[in-house]
Amino acid sequence: MKEVLAIAAGASMGAVCRWWVVLLMQRWLGAGYPWATLLVNALGSFVLGFLVIWFLDKTHLSDLLRLLLTVGFLGSFTTFSTFSVETIRLMEQGSIMVTLVHTIGSVVLCVGMAWLGMLLAKM
Repeated sequence: MKEVLAIAAGASMGAVCRWWVVLLMQRWLGAGYPWATLLVNALGSFVLGFLVIWFLDKTHLSDLLRLLLTVGFLGSFTTFSTFSVETIRLMEQGSIMVTLVHTIGSVVLCVGMAWLGMLLAKM
């Protein structure tokens, strides 16, 4: 039961933080392109990459904290489903090139950010 509560606590914080990022990005850059989803997925990939190494090799923090941060917070902060729907919306707007750059760029960016996070944690 402790595990479920830790995940739920992290998930509620991650979801609220994602919503704040969406509001800020729409205010700064408008709602025409899914900047917020790109940002949360890139940041989340970096942090998860870092934490995977950090929790395994660098620290002996509790499993509850690991679950709260990784499964809970980052699981709700990042969003593949929103990325998928926004990609389809870009496609429906008729710009195949923007859709391709968005899709490939998002995957490359997020995998690269996870890799950078892991490299940083190994230092």
